[in-house]
Amino acid sequence: MVTLALPAAHRLAEGQRSLSQRDLGFVDRAKEGEKQAFLGLFGAHANRVYSVSLRLVGNVAAAENLTRDIFIEAFSRLDAIRDDATFGRWLYYSAVKALVARKQACSLTSTAECPTQALATRAE
Repeated sequence: MVTLALPAAHRLAEGQRSLSQRDLGFVDRAKEGEKQAFLGLFGAHANRVYSVSLRLVGNVAAAENLTRDIFIEAFSRLDAIRDDATFGRWLYYSAVKALVARKQACSLTSTAECPTQALATRAE
């Protein structure tokens, strides 16, 4: 089992390829089942997904859990990506969509545990 820990802020050093170029190779390799490639995608995009999760749920632990769940869901849907160079945008909008749906569902149920429930239970 691979543990996904939120990385420090991802910054590219001068001379490195852009994130979208890095994503191109990572997505292809992750689609083939290479765990290190998926971890590379996670490292490049986790902070952005975590930030939007935290803004929407307002709870650090829940945001970490939701970030993990979003990446697990993304991994299972990698084949849906048609243009590998847009992985970051696809992931971000998928995350926002999932989080907004989660927040709407929570406002209807009004339960304290709602933000920490698995994304698999959200309405699609």
